[in-house]
Amino acid sequence: MLPVARSLRRYLPGRPHTAGMTSPSILDALTSIWQGAGGTHELLVPGTRLWHCGRINSTEDIDNHRTLWTTRDESKRLNYSAFAQHASDWTDPPAAAIELQTCTELIAADFAGASLLDFTRDHCDCRHPLMSRALRDWCLSRGFNAAVRLNGGHDEVAVASPRTSLQVVVCTPL
Repeated sequence: MLPVARSLRRYLPGRPHTAGMTSPSILDALTSIWQGAGGTHELLVPGTRLWHCGRINSTEDIDNHRTLWTTRDESKRLNYSAFAQHASDWTDPPAAAIELQTCTELIAADFAGASLLDFTRDHCDCRHPLMSRALRDWCLSRGFNAAVRLNGGHDEVAVASPRTSLQVVVCTPL
């Protein structure tokens, strides 16, 4: 098993995960990707609109210990609706499409479209949840509260502390 998988293995879904659990070499690998993409950041002002499909129906449902993957492109707001509906078939709360807005300024690391596919394969045992946790740890340890323009998706925003940074504006059951 790879280093990040060992360091995060006990943090199962629903369990709080705090920054600092990812090994320094994993964090350095993310720093290298970010610097290779220009090493810049972007400010998302309060009131910035974001969208997410999943099992969040209110601000209270947002887990501050997990990265929340969102889009800032309204035309892509339902891209993950089928996945959200499928996941909600066996878990609560039910799937919903939500519109969020930032309630604080977010300082977001700009990955300029850089892919995290090789990073996920090489450092996270090909597991998106481990990559997501490592990205959260990296953001928080580097003074960012989000990462933008990941994996070629110029609309993608991964929020590291979503409960303290976002509020649900509209919730539409799927």
